[in-house]
Amino acid sequence: MDSHVDRMHTLLDMELNEVRIVGICGFGGIGKTTIAKATYNAFVHKFEYCRFLSSVRESCEKFAESGLLRLQEALIYKVRWDDCLKLHNVDEGMSMIKSRLSKKKVLIVIDDVNQLIQLEKLVGGCDWFGCGSRIIITTRDEHLLTAHNIQSMYRVRRLDRLPAHKLFSSIAFQNYPPLDYEKLSYDIVDYTKGLPLAIKILGSFLQGRSLLEWKSTLDRLERVFNGEIFSVLRISFDSLDDYDKDIFLDIACFFKGESRSKVTKILGSCDLCPDVGIAVLIDKSLITIEYGKLEMHDMIQEMGREIVRRESPKGTNKVEAIMLKLPAPDTVHFSAQAFTNMTRLRIFLAPNVKHSGDPIYFPAELRWLEWPEYSQPSVPFNTSDRKLVGLDLSKSSIRILGKEFKLFRNVRSVNFSYCVLLRKIPDVSSLPNLESLDLQECTKLVEIHQSLGRLAKLVYLNFLNCCNLSRFPNSLKASSLENLILRGCSKLSRFPDILVPMKRLKTLALHETAIEELPSSLANLVELKELCLSDCLDLKNLPCSIYTLQHLEHIFVDGCSQLTKFPQCVWGSRDCTNVSLPLALSSVINLNVQRCSLSELSFLKNLHCMSSLTMLDLSENKFVSLPTCISQFTKLQQLCLMHCKQLREILALPPNITSLHAKGCESLETCVDLLDVLRYNPDESPWLRRIDFSGCQKLIQDRCSSNCTMLSIEGLLGETRIDIFHPGNKIPRWFKHQSTTRLIRFPVLSESYRDIAGLAFCAIVSSPTRKEVDILCEIQLFVSNQETYGGVDCFSSLESDHVWLLYVPRRMMWGLDAKLLNLCSEFTILFRASEGTLRSCGAHLVYRQGKQPNDANIDPLNANKNPTSSRGRRCKRSKLF
Repeated sequence: MDSHVDRMHTLLDMELNEVRIVGICGFGGIGKTTIAKATYNAFVHKFEYCRFLSSVRESCEKFAESGLLRLQEALIYKVRWDDCLKLHNVDEGMSMIKSRLSKKKVLIVIDDVNQLIQLEKLVGGCDWFGCGSRIIITTRDEHLLTAHNIQSMYRVRRLDRLPAHKLFSSIAFQNYPPLDYEKLSYDIVDYTKGLPLAIKILGSFLQGRSLLEWKSTLDRLERVFNGEIFSVLRISFDSLDDYDKDIFLDIACFFKGESRSKVTKILGSCDLCPDVGIAVLIDKSLITIEYGKLEMHDMIQEMGREIVRRESPKGTNKVEAIMLKLPAPDTVHFSAQAFTNMTRLRIFLAPNVKHSGDPIYFPAELRWLEWPEYSQPSVPFNTSDRKLVGLDLSKSSIRILGKEFKLFRNVRSVNFSYCVLLRKIPDVSSLPNLESLDLQECTKLVEIHQSLGRLAKLVYLNFLNCCNLSRFPNSLKASSLENLILRGCSKLSRFPDILVPMKRLKTLALHETAIEELPSSLANLVELKELCLSDCLDLKNLPCSIYTLQHLEHIFVDGCSQLTKFPQCVWGSRDCTNVSLPLALSSVINLNVQRCSLSELSFLKNLHCMSSLTMLDLSENKFVSLPTCISQFTKLQQLCLMHCKQLREILALPPNITSLHAKGCESLETCVDLLDVLRYNPDESPWLRRIDFSGCQKLIQDRCSSNCTMLSIEGLLGETRIDIFHPGNKIPRWFKHQSTTRLIRFPVLSESYRDIAGLAFCAIVSSPTRKEVDILCEIQLFVSNQETYGGVDCFSSLESDHVWLLYVPRRMMWGLDAKLLNLCSEFTILFRASEGTLRSCGAHLVYRQGKQPNDANIDPLNANKNPTSSRGRRCKRSKLF
């Protein structure tokens, strides 16, 4: 493979700053995709943005007209931080690709192209991409590359005998073949015709087999070989047992590209032991797992489909699986008895087919049915005994679950999500094996029968946004439950009692429900890590038993406007008798209580997560003072106090805080001195500190400014960036360089370069209309005409003058040492403020402790007029602006 990558490196010519497009061509199985992946991985670190679009041909065939659109979306997915785009047509996609990528140095691989239009719509021309970009295209059709005017091509050839044998030996023997295998190995390699795919398949098949088995394989190759590579590939298939053959053929026909977990469930419903079978297929190189999905080479897939075609079973009673997947969603008419005579039918998949006509009935042997958007109002089965394991009728027109639903004693997975006409789940006590029930977005669903709470094998329950659900089981005793989602059930006022310990439930999602309180049996969620109660507008209190949840890491009660206090546990009460006080909530990392009605914070004293809590959001509450116990939370990094209108004083802060958000605290008058929390600690200091006091009009500017004076103390700030934002209209006096324009210039002599610790910036910004506006502030630093730092920040809802103070350590200034080459370099700083007014700005160099240079006292105005220093060294003026 190294030789292939070296050849690609030559063709790509990474040193050139132009855009280069290189094609890799050759027939199927020759290794084009493998070479492209190896090249991509070798050079990915050199590019600003990288994408590998695999299986383009298959995507276009699978999704028809929408295939190219999906590929375009994948190509520019998350180019920018705000990208969650949805393209409407291919032409829009072309325009978007060019606009998003034309300024970026990109590495893109377009794999397995088979139509010219794919190149035209995905890579266009060289002007679509920024300077230095490299585009790699793989295809079986060299003519496509020529037609798209791609001159640089790597024509992959079959392996010669020696390298083919070396590859085969590395797979079959992990090294060199024993002497008694050597001639046989060469003879077998000859039948592969130098095709890497065939070499890999045969090598995997023969690994660890006896000499007799090798000779038998060679005899078979000599007997059946007819020039088709399928004959070579099939040898590995024929060695499988019947179960593994069925698994392979099912994957080849239906499940390539599907998630391993889903396929395992479907094949498991057919008693095929898929966990073992998939592992066998991987060992034999017939399939691979990529990002959790089952993949196989298209030649191997075609071999599997060819095997099915050659078997040519005739008669409906031979059919075992059906997938109806049309090029585009469409409506098809079936008679009621269309499938009843297919007595061996075990899998039926119709992902984009709607049915018009009479209700359809399936045979009793069916194990897995997926028919989203099924148009009939009832389940498509008669009343005979059922072996069904999986049922997916999501987005269907199901209105009622009749008596036939109760006969699915073997069913494990049921999906009625988005069935907007379904109103009730009946008695399910006859479904003892049910593990998964998905009813999300069933917006007319009102009632769940009490029997659901008694099913012991339940693992997954999803009722997301069932906005009319009001009657739910009073209790749950599913000890295996792992997921319970009730978010958005806005009429659900009661949460069930938990009757047995649930050791697998990690997340409880109750956002936006009408729940008024939680039962004390919440303590049975012994392994719960995340409790989500956001926007439960009727929630008035939390149970004391919440303190027993020793594994709880995330608590979200934000938006619970009737929650006035946290529980004050009375130790020894009925629901707190087994609680050890020193362990109360000792694992909590994130606590969010914003938009509640907390008038005091005494509960913080009772928490024992001082050494674990990293994020605390107290925004939009009614407390007056932040208690001093906050300083005991040694791991707390983010503290949010935004829009706490009654907050008057901040008496203490955590020692390792990185972000303090106190925007809109209009009553805030007193704040602890920030010096201690900003002091540099090489062992603990984080990379970013942000302090936002915007809108805190009662804070005295001089006090804010004095809190910021530590920025001028030499060596104090070390390697930490700091942002501070507060009301005010004056640049602090200690800023040496100040201007009422957006531009500042000053010289720096060479002997002081090494002692620079960082640079402090300051800007006064305001709303031009004195109405609330969002202001985007930007700073650019140029040294010797080369950009060295760019900083940007956004401040929302400003209606008065504010001070933005920013300290940037030396390590964040890109290549500063390489740019300080002259005896005297000029620093140029450009300030911008969009949607707001920039009133004044300032800059100040911060030096290492005790290293303040003599030239720090140079008058920047005089230095500009007389660019020669007192030592006769000339400082050249920049012509950047």
